[in-house]
Order: sequence, then C-alpha cells, then structure tokens
Amino acid sequence: MLPDAQPSAFGGFVNESLGLLAQESPFHLQALAAALGHRRITIAIKGEPVQCLFPGPQPWVGSASEASEVTVETTIETLAGILDGDDLLARALIDDRLIIRGSCDDVLAVDDALRAWGHGALRSPSFSLLCERFKSHYAGAKHARVEFKW
Repeated sequence: MLPDAQPSAFGGFVNESLGLLAQESPFHLQALAAALGHRRITIAIKGEPVQCLFPGPQPWVGSASEASEVTVETTIETLAGILDGDDLLARALIDDRLIIRGSCDDVLAVDDALRAWGHGALRSPSFSLLCERFKSHYAGAKHARVEFKW
C-alpha cells in the first residue's frame, strides 16, 4: 500500500516534471519507469524528503517513508547548472558535486533513468518554465544539499 501522497514544495516540482513527461514526452517517462523498475526513490532537498515510485503506468510522488537502494546527492547550484545545460552529469560526478552510492546494478539503473528524464525534459516545451520556477523558488539556497535516494 502506498502512503498518502502529500509532497512538499520540492515534491510538487518532481511531480510536475513527471507529469510534463507523461504529457509531452511519454516515451521518456516509460523509459524512466522501465529503468527504475520497482525501486523506491527518495529525494531530500532542504529538509523536504520526497519519495517516488512507479507501481504502474503512472508515477507516485509523496512524503518519504522507506529506505532506498541508491543515494544520489548534489547541491541546488549543481542541479540548476545541469538543468540549464551549463553543467554535465558526468562532470559533476567526476568533480564530486554529484555523488551516487549503491550497488552497481542500481547505480546503472539510476543513470539510465536520469538520462531518460533528461532527454524527455529536453523534448518537453513546458519544462523550461518549470525549471525557471524551481530555480526561482530555491534562489537563496545556492549551497543547500539535495539528496536523491533511488
């Protein structure tokens, strides 16, 4: 059974990004869901833990409640740079600004999911507006940590 879906402000951004993929690039949402399988994803940003699951064709986003197989950590600044195209996932990993911990299979699944999400975001006309709202909301939090647990 899924917990009640009451995402935080950041959870709203995550939920909306997945909704945009569903509407504007459904192939990439399906690729993301296939890559993650039934892995539980926890994302914590500025003390706002959010969990995502793909129990069926539609993702579920809500408050965090269980452990995850993979942890991904970065800063708002790094995430904003990646979203803007000013930074690369690979460069952030090499420079330890993006840290992924977990089993090899789970880390590879997360990598596939992030790439599917990124490719879908690039093809979603509404995604740039969502990114601007995200960056505006967290503008004062340049060095806050964002933690993703997949």
